[in-house]
Amino acid sequence: MRTLTLEELGRELGEKEWTLESKHEYEAAILIEMEKAIGFYEEDCEELTFTAGNRLRDGLGSLRITKPMVYGITEQDGIYTVTFTDSIDDIEITEWEPLPVQQNKTVGVEEFFKVLEDAKKKSAEYFLHLNSGNLEGKAGANNSVELADAYFTKYEVLSGMLLAFSNSNRPPINHKEDGTPLYPVDSNTGLFIKMDKVVHIEEVANTEDWFVFPVKRMFHIYMNTGNVVTVGILY
Repeated sequence: MRTLTLEELGRELGEKEWTLESKHEYEAAILIEMEKAIGFYEEDCEELTFTAGNRLRDGLGSLRITKPMVYGITEQDGIYTVTFTDSIDDIEITEWEPLPVQQNKTVGVEEFFKVLEDAKKKSAEYFLHLNSGNLEGKAGANNSVELADAYFTKYEVLSGMLLAFSNSNRPPINHKEDGTPLYPVDSNTGLFIKMDKVVHIEEVANTEDWFVFPVKRMFHIYMNTGNVVTVGILY
């Protein structure tokens, strides 16, 4: 284990990107959690500033450490530990490593049906996006049609290979004076996919920013007509 000064720490950090994380050993008033941060040491004011303008997680955008704040700094096996005099938990500084890029994967029809069946047991809901000009907007781009964020509460397989999404199981939202149930306007809405027209199905690794609500799993269904139906499963 080595002992360092704040200036020595600033020099060793250089221009690399670092992860800063509180050790959570005390009930400190200030806890730190930063990723992809760069440290800059200013000799004139004896300050070390970390800036994470491109951070991956929520956290502090910058952290300024002055010499009077520091009780001690050590390094062991590439891990720098900074101990503070008051109100801040010890932080560990390690070199930032990017997360591996997640890749989409092709799944078979039977596997896709199994995912839907498991989702049904969890009372899942479904968001669908239809793009008749494919995802890149190339084929049929001049007359493509999009249907985004269509919401369904039920799926079923009809006649073996017709995948149907509907809202037929939605309960009434009110009743008339005579007791007649009133259903939401989309209760009769449905979308049908002929599975014998499917070219392949792709599970999407990054499901963020596709639908109004975050979905648990998501699939692109590529049709031989050039259409792409994206199914998001929410539970």
